Amino acid sequence: MTPIKNTLFSLAIVSLALAATASANEIQVRGNDDRLGEIRGTVQVKLGDRDDRNDDRSASSTASSTEKRMEKQDKLSRRMVEHAGKILLATIERLEKIATRLDSRIAKVKTAGGSTVASEGFLAEARVHLSEAKAEMAAFSSIDISGSKLSENLAKVRSAASTIKEHLRLAHQALAKATAALKPGRSTNEGHATSTATSTHQ
Repeated sequence: MTPIKNTLFSLAIVSLALAATASANEIQVRGNDDRLGEIRGTVQVKLGDRDDRNDDRSASSTASSTEKRMEKQDKLSRRMVEHAGKILLATIERLEKIATRLDSRIAKVKTAGGSTVASEGFLAEARVHLSEAKAEMAAFSSIDISGSKLSENLAKVRSAASTIKEHLRLAHQALAKATAALKPGRSTNEGHATSTATSTHQ
């Protein structure tokens, strides 16, 4: 073989070796790219799953916190209504006891020969207001404050409570007038005129 042929042959072998190495590197790079693509795909799937779980978790925690808040509001509303009901009922009972004591006092004054017509009228008025307050109290107690119409039912509770309070206020005024009318030598107008005259002279 001639030296040129040897050189060409050597160059051909070197170029084949380089081509084989380059193709091996290319195959390895392609293999690495394929593996990187698979890894990227796996990571993206896992990240997507994690995001879905986080979304589900946040949605469920938001829903559960909303439910918990609604339950707390329901419990608080029920306690407030029960407390208001107890106070109103206690006031009705207290005014009824006062009316009973006033009734016995009217009977004593009557047996002593005193005039009790005005006191009896005021006492009858007070009893009417107390019976109306009791009727409203039954309606107040029957209102259901749980459920989806909480705000509407609370408005009904407020309305019933204000009606009861008004009847109790009027019953209290009538009992006070009945007591003042029982005092000997005084009528309700004279007591008012005396207190006005006294306060004017001071």
